[in-house]
Amino acid sequence: MKWALRGQLLALLALSLSGCDCEGEGYASDCLLSYAAQPDVARIQFLNQLADPGGDDAGAVEIDLFAGTRSDALFTGRGYTTTSAGALADLELDGNTQRVAFETRASADGLTLVSNRSFELAQDTRYVALATGTLGRTESYGFLVYPHEDQDPPEDRVSIRFVNTLSETIQPLSLVLRGVTDLAQLGFGDDSGYVRVDPDRAEIELELRDGAANTIATVSCPVDEERTYLGVLAYAAFDTVDDDDIRLFCHRR
Repeated sequence: MKWALRGQLLALLALSLSGCDCEGEGYASDCLLSYAAQPDVARIQFLNQLADPGGDDAGAVEIDLFAGTRSDALFTGRGYTTTSAGALADLELDGNTQRVAFETRASADGLTLVSNRSFELAQDTRYVALATGTLGRTESYGFLVYPHEDQDPPEDRVSIRFVNTLSETIQPLSLVLRGVTDLAQLGFGDDSGYVRVDPDRAEIELELRDGAANTIATVSCPVDEERTYLGVLAYAAFDTVDDDDIRLFCHRR
């Protein structure tokens, strides 16, 4: 028992020093919850939703993420995110809070996509960094950072913030819960703020509708009650061209 406990502690220490690559369907929640806290860093989970509809090279949308004054990349070769998971890394801060400038570059040729996007970060806090846009359309390139905030939803509810990364889909989109309740209307790059919803059968199901109330897609994701989530509306793959191939990825706090 003693050696087993020592092994678990050593594994946890290695995770806290090296970061965590949380790839794989259904992996993100366990990875985030087990990731050891360190008081002088902000923890960044990076999601890449830069799409290339109809493209044939997944490497073309891979991104390197730079933060602050670091000369090396915080993430390298981050491909299009197609699950509810995301890679994790630590970013050291100079004080309790620090305004940090981020820059995204194409991994293939080093071309800067987004530069000098600044956000106030705090120590001992987890964040989701989200790259958006369509390859080749420079005006569409975006970069967002959201804290993993615990909204303490009541029993039988979840709190969720929806983000629209669907750059090639008709905008704005209406988000309708189970075809009945209007939750938000989002343009590309917009977020809903936190809303509290009653999940049905341990999942959230949304209809996405255009301005004429036509249903573009129906999406869903599994959730646990009394939890807080970031719900990312994204294409199923980097080269998706059809609106009926859209996904909702729910990242738990």
